[in-house]
Amino acid sequence: MRSLIFLIVGLAISLNISAQTSGGQIRRKPTVTVRHSQNKKNNVTNLYEKTGVHNGYDYVDLGLSVRWATCNVGANSPEVYGSYFAWGETSAKTDYGSITQNSIRKDIGVNISGSSYDAAHTNLGGNWRMPTKIEFQELIDNCKWKQARYNGTDGFCITGPNNKSIFIPAAGYYSEKERHPGFFIKLWTATAELDNQYNLCWVYHVHIQNNKYQNPPVQPTLIREAYYVGMCIRAVVN
Repeated sequence: MRSLIFLIVGLAISLNISAQTSGGQIRRKPTVTVRHSQNKKNNVTNLYEKTGVHNGYDYVDLGLSVRWATCNVGANSPEVYGSYFAWGETSAKTDYGSITQNSIRKDIGVNISGSSYDAAHTNLGGNWRMPTKIEFQELIDNCKWKQARYNGTDGFCITGPNNKSIFIPAAGYYSEKERHPGFFIKLWTATAELDNQYNLCWVYHVHIQNNKYQNPPVQPTLIREAYYVGMCIRAVVN
């Protein structure tokens, strides 16, 4: 009886091994590898996905009064800094000092959005324009700003009330011939304020420091700057 049991067990083992082997190789069940890094990359890509196109340039509807471009003026991807402009000028240059300014900016008014002095309108065409101080304040007050990194570039993820997002790189600014990237987001608004005491035109821009070690986290704010400093522009369209 015991011999018969051993014979049956031995036969079962032999048949099982034969079914799993071919040419002396044990056939292993194929495994599936999930590439988490790729999944995360896809999620980030979808996070900044455009919701529309105007005059050949992408925008995202954040659920605000205007739609915001996916890239800075002069850039072809959200993480690219783009061009730097002195306020009221429509071409980039290499020197952003007061003596290089084409003209005193007091002569063009206090709101250049959509005008011939608007670098966004001039370079992108259509109905693209620079955002006003009020429109930037809306972006600050109604969106969540979170430090982020996209395609190797530090900046901020800005998420609107409808959970759509844009990425703005920390492109910094130009002072005379020196560029200061990576530490700040500084973006021009179309709104200026005349200062008769100093015979100067101060221009409002959004300012936020890229400092991941600061606690509590830094918050964006609108401050004034001299018109001849070189800054990037993020365009809007109605």
